[in-house]
Amino acid sequence: MLAAFLRLVENTILAVTTVNLLAALVLLSGADYLRALDAQQLQALAYASLRLYGALYEVGFVFLGLGSTVFGYLWFKSRYIPRGLAAWGIFSSLVVAIVTLAVMVFPSLAAVVIPVYFAPIFIFEVTLGLWLLVKGIQAPIVE
Repeated sequence: MLAAFLRLVENTILAVTTVNLLAALVLLSGADYLRALDAQQLQALAYASLRLYGALYEVGFVFLGLGSTVFGYLWFKSRYIPRGLAAWGIFSSLVVAIVTLAVMVFPSLAAVVIPVYFAPIFIFEVTLGLWLLVKGIQAPIVE
């Protein structure tokens, strides 16, 4: 339930973030009702909307990492996939959550970590997908 709730929060935040991105287009659309503001004000509001998009996206990624961590734990406990793969999923999900949070607190860190910190979760997701395609879920034998 916790994993599903965290993923619901993540998707809600990212959906609102995407809708907010459309605000920049509305502000720059040139509609008649926007003539009350001059071009500089409209551009500043559109830019603020784009900056808010980036900040909200990071918040969504924190919830992505947290939800994925709980799902990784469930994979680990269920033994439906190899425990090493599930442990890698927990680790890589925590990396996403912690590093995204660190980037939010220390924005200058983004230039250093953003190109690489999604690599572990990428490896996990691709490996998990291939494992499930080839081997399927191996339910433990109940005696």
